Formats: sequence, structure tokens, C-alpha cells
Amino acid sequence: MPGNERRALMWDAVAALATMGLVALVVLGFAPFAAAADAGAVAKTRRGPVQVEAALGHGKLLAGQPATTHVMIKVQADADRHRREPVNLALVIDRSGSMAGSKMTDAIAAAHALLGQLRDGDVVSVVSFDDGHEVLQAPIAVQGDNLAAARAAIARLTARGGTDMVSGLAGGYAQAAQHAPEQRSSRVILISDGQPNTESGLEALVRGARARQVTTTTVGIGQDYNERLMTQLAQVGAGRYHYVASSGTLGTVLAGELDRLAGVVARTTAVRLVPMQGVAVRRVFGYAFAQKAGVTTVDLGDLAAGQVVTVLAELAVEAGATSGSGPVPLVDVETRLVSVAGKALATRSRLFAGITQDRKAVVASVNRAVAERAVTVVAQADLDRAMDKFQQGDRAGAEKIIRERQASLAKDAKAMPAAAAQARVLGGALDDVKKAEASGRSEAKQDAIKRRRADAYEAQL
Repeated sequence: MPGNERRALMWDAVAALATMGLVALVVLGFAPFAAAADAGAVAKTRRGPVQVEAALGHGKLLAGQPATTHVMIKVQADADRHRREPVNLALVIDRSGSMAGSKMTDAIAAAHALLGQLRDGDVVSVVSFDDGHEVLQAPIAVQGDNLAAARAAIARLTARGGTDMVSGLAGGYAQAAQHAPEQRSSRVILISDGQPNTESGLEALVRGARARQVTTTTVGIGQDYNERLMTQLAQVGAGRYHYVASSGTLGTVLAGELDRLAGVVARTTAVRLVPMQGVAVRRVFGYAFAQKAGVTTVDLGDLAAGQVVTVLAELAVEAGATSGSGPVPLVDVETRLVSVAGKALATRSRLFAGITQDRKAVVASVNRAVAERAVTVVAQADLDRAMDKFQQGDRAGAEKIIRERQASLAKDAKAMPAAAAQARVLGGALDDVKKAEASGRSEAKQDAIKRRRADAYEAQL
């Protein structure tokens, strides 16, 4: 599914949830949560280094009525790292004219620091780009102090030319792909401060690399780059997106990426949602996903030791699916992964909802954890949408989105602390941008927008 379609679906979800209520998702109104989930609506499974917990938003549905609910899947990797795994890392560095000065100096220093943290057995390559790309270091297996040539090439980098990101990424993927089939985690890290000459072909390029088991992390420096694009590429590439306000902190970001990559305990992790007859997965929040023959696949990439990822999806249930008298199956949740030893592993669980004639019983069956996650994700999606309006100069539109979401959250605030917390977050973000605008400094406004959008991205993972 193209990126534009996925984004449109996400905003459609926000609008739909706003009109029908976040928590009681069968248009029944809001009530305090049940203390415990209904049997069958929650399942826990474990396979190898990964534990999976899946839960429905409702333990009961109204008999003979269509319904909308959620399924939440929490995937947690074991915290113990048995060994440091070798990595296959390709650095792709923007050297366009806008990188002149401290950005270029700090990028060079960060790249040098990253090389110093590699260990024997790791594979590294370095590509730079401006109007085209240049391979500064072809893939090399680290052994002792054999990176002198790579260091010298990086040290010679100067800012020049335009921003041909397509060429730069293609060059990085070509290097990483040479070692991707091996039993190691492969990642391209894109570092850029600007707008690409063209976005055409970028998503397809990232998606193609992902199919070859190469993930993509994007790092945006300063206030001039396109954060929407950089976020999208990281989602499609099953990596991470980072906003670096000051290039001086770039080294810390790269060190964190290397640490996660070297701590991987599960590779090519994916969640598959297989709905039963009369049930459909309407949308997934925060992650890139694909749908084929009714099955929805969410790509989670590689999981590092101790990492927890949470997937929230919306389910549409037809009236015919709730016409039975007993618990009805709604969806199968499958998790597929490859261990660091190369063994394919999988988990599978089936989630059921009870059927009742009692509307109050449906409301009382709402799973608190799922409802709070839905409140957080939708509020943060609205925040991202509002920041996009600010970015376009539509201040009134941004304020309208935030005020409407705050009003909706206020209705649920007493029964659900997460609603009150999200209302405060939205208010704080609005104040941040307005203060930055009042300062008259465009860079301050851009920093506030990018910082809040980066926070919204993280909150949806």
C-alpha cells in the first residue's frame, strides 16, 4: 500500500474515532473499565527470545450488531543479551551545500566515533551524496585497526552540491546488500539536513532494501529537512527515525543505533493478523503494514534485547459475526521471527469475544490497557496532524485539531488518567509552537514542530 494511502487511512481513523468515542467503540458511551479482561479476549505466547501478549479492546460484543474494536499486540524481547551480534552497517552521509560548517564537522566526528565502536567481525561501508553518490568505503570486515582508509576518506568530506537522496540511498543499499544474506543484522543509516531533489522512487527503494533484509534508520539534522518524509522512510524500512536539533548530539544517536543493532535477539520480526469471517482489519497505527487476501502483516524489523513494541489495530466486525450465542473468534494473531542462530520461529493465538444482549456489559468489558493505548495513539496522531498544519502555515487549522481532541479527552479524563495526560501533552505542544512563533525566529518554530512530531512518532511505537 503506498505511503499516501497509509497516511490517509490513519487520518480517517482519527476522524472516525473522534466521532464515535475513543473507548466505548460500539457507540455505547463511556463507562469505567472492567478490572480484569474477559477470558479468551487476552492471550499470551512465547517462542524463543520473544513473548507476545495480544488483547481485544472488548471482552464482549452486542449480539447481532456491527461493532468496532481494537486488538493490541505487545511484543517483548528478552532483556538478557547472551552475546554481542556482528553487524552490517552502511552509513549514508549528506554532503550537500547546506551541510557546510558545524553540521559537516559534527557528522565527520560522529562517523569517526562510530567506526571506533565497531568490533572485529562487523562489516561497515560509507557512502556520501550530493548531486550523486560516492562510495567512500566499500564493505569491509573489521579486523584490528584496518579502517584507516575509511577514516581518511571521511575526514576529507566537504559540503557541496545538491541533495540527490535517491542516489545516496541506492549506493548505501548496494553496499549493505553484499552482506545482508549473512547471519547478521543489516542496516543503512541515512544522515541528512535537507530536502531531497525529488521524493519520487524513495519509498520503493527503501521497500526493496527491506525485502533484502536491510533495515533503514533516518536521522534529520537541524530545521530544514522534511520530517514527514524521514519518518515515512524509517517506517517502511523497519528502522527508527531521529530528530537531531544540534549536530553535536549526532554521535550519541549513532552510538545508540549501533548498540541496538548489536543487541538484536530476533530478526525480521512481523505480526500477522488473520481475521475470522465477518471481521476485517480496518487500519494499523504507527507502523507500515501490508494487506493481502484479508491478512494484515506489520513489519517490526529487528528486536534488540529488552525492546518492547506495541501494535494497535482497529477491527470492524459485521453484524453476522456477532449473531452466535457463545464466545466468537475474531482474529488470529501470529508472530514470525528469525532467531540470531537463523532458526525460524512463530507464535499463534486466537482471540474471542463473548456475545451479550446487555449494552452495559459490553461497556464494562472494555480492556483498560487497550483503551489507554488507543487514547494515546489517537491523541498523538492528532498532534502530528496539527504540527503538519503548523508546518503549512495553517495555525487556525492546527489549533482546531488540538482543541477538538482536548474536548474529547476531557470527557474521559476522570475515569482514565491517560486521557488527562494526553490533554496536557497536546496543550503543551500548542503552547510550545505559539511561543516559538511569538519569538519571531523561524528556526525556533521549526524546532518546536520537529521536536513534537518526533515525540508523537515515538509514542505510537
